[in-house]
Amino acid sequence: TASTSTPTPTPSGTPSSTATTTMPPSSTTTSTTSRTTTVRSTPTPTPTTASTLSPPTIITVHPRPTTLPISNWTSPHSTTIVTETGSPMTTTAIHSTLTGSTAITTTTTLGPSSLESTASTTLSQPSVSTSPVSVTTSGTTPTESFTTTSGTTSSNFTTITATTTTSKIVSSGSTSTSGSTATSSAVTPGESWWLCNCTMAICVHDDVFKIVPVICKPPPKPTCANGLSPVQVIDKDGCCWHWECDCYCTGWGDPHYMTFDGLYYSYQGNCTYVLVEEINKTVDNFGVYIDNYHCDTRDAVSCPRTLIVRHETQEVRIATVKPNAIPLQVEVTVNKQAVALPYKKFGLNIYDSGINRVVEIPELKMNVTYNGLSFSIRMPYSLFGNNTYGQCGTCNNNTADDCMLPNGNIAENCETMADHWQVVDPSKPQCSPGLIPTKAPSIIPENCKESAICKLLLGSVFEPCHGVVRPEKYYAACFFDSCAVPDSDLECSSLQIYAATCADQSVCIDWRSHTNGVCSYKCPSDKEYRACGPIKEITCKSSEQNETSTKQVEGCFCPNGTMLYDSGVDVCVKTCG
Repeated sequence: TASTSTPTPTPSGTPSSTATTTMPPSSTTTSTTSRTTTVRSTPTPTPTTASTLSPPTIITVHPRPTTLPISNWTSPHSTTIVTETGSPMTTTAIHSTLTGSTAITTTTTLGPSSLESTASTTLSQPSVSTSPVSVTTSGTTPTESFTTTSGTTSSNFTTITATTTTSKIVSSGSTSTSGSTATSSAVTPGESWWLCNCTMAICVHDDVFKIVPVICKPPPKPTCANGLSPVQVIDKDGCCWHWECDCYCTGWGDPHYMTFDGLYYSYQGNCTYVLVEEINKTVDNFGVYIDNYHCDTRDAVSCPRTLIVRHETQEVRIATVKPNAIPLQVEVTVNKQAVALPYKKFGLNIYDSGINRVVEIPELKMNVTYNGLSFSIRMPYSLFGNNTYGQCGTCNNNTADDCMLPNGNIAENCETMADHWQVVDPSKPQCSPGLIPTKAPSIIPENCKESAICKLLLGSVFEPCHGVVRPEKYYAACFFDSCAVPDSDLECSSLQIYAATCADQSVCIDWRSHTNGVCSYKCPSDKEYRACGPIKEITCKSSEQNETSTKQVEGCFCPNGTMLYDSGVDVCVKTCG
């Protein structure tokens, strides 16, 4: 049983199968031991993918002085690593040995691009005599060696052309260490280790190794159970990427649900319920909840009334204040206080986006939308995968466990599961976790004729989206609503949420103009309706659109030739001044 305490409402005891919830710069360190030098480096990686690499030519660019890590190599004498890249390239190597310390500086200039990088390594060690150091390169690069003695010897390499980089490290003397530093381990042929800037070293033989770029093989594109397109996510190493299926849950109508993994069900509860909470709590006071009410004269079907988002110290409520108004009017409160939008405070962003109110939590890379008839919740799999439950189900790309109860068991259907996610709400004393479950929705009445509005979902109007998001479940919901509650608003909600889901997949549909006025959307006199408008409208105080996404939303926008004065001042102006 999950139990959380916040200002409103208050919890009560429940069976174990019921959830009770109360609503309220790079750094470089050089250390020296006797006759041993250890260099540690924390490079700043630059994400690189296969599309930006041109293997096997290697271009290693260090944007600022940094130390190349030399893993498992320790020597009481000087060690030189020369990295050759690109064509043409000019390299100047200066090797100097001083009493008590050795300094190695390598400056690289890359051809006509005028890109320069400098890598500087300083090895401090006791006074020792040095041995010849040879540097050998492969390919068409000229080979040259130099000997370092007391004083300074420099050698210039010019116009180097190489297809791969091979270096040889020769160091005389013992490689044993003293003190707490462990003896270096041998590197076997074929063994590799990471360097920086998405490159790695591979041992060829003896002390010869080659430096190659990390090659990212595009992973196979998965099929997301919720029917949406997978998204590309950068790996933790910053070099390659992989596919993930985002957690995306929606609810609409009287009401119908699509879980994170795409399982469809209808539920007619009349209480407040958990839509999503974490199984293992990683975020303080986090959850999304829905307050439903009976919206027909027979009390047979329900509609959403208030969406509630909790995050740490804040509780956001987006409530439908005039359910019969066209369009629906909603009010936003934070901790029971009405707020003006946009609102940005304590890690929460709340703003208007077309017909929707959006609650965004940047830290969690998630957003919740609500417009009075429908809601959507989008969460990244990387943060919430396999760690959600509630009426939106588990997020793991598997519908088999979506009907999970608070105790972890799986119910035979999600209608039964949904009852167990009631929360205590003082405004609804008749609701309490553990009461007799709500009956499953009745069978669609016989002799119910197919609605012309619902037919649009399967026809040519929405055809551009059929290959991206399948319409059958939305059609079934529309058909049920048109028969159970002959109310155009509920019929239209299925088309509205389907169009919104298509728009989320970058397919915008202008559908309301095909409903003969049944699903028309009325805007204020100074605004005009657009089916495909910007997610965030340009204002006088924003020089360019904040959102670069191809996604669009429907809503009321300033007419062409005018601009919104400010996101907090809902006035359209012809000139900004």
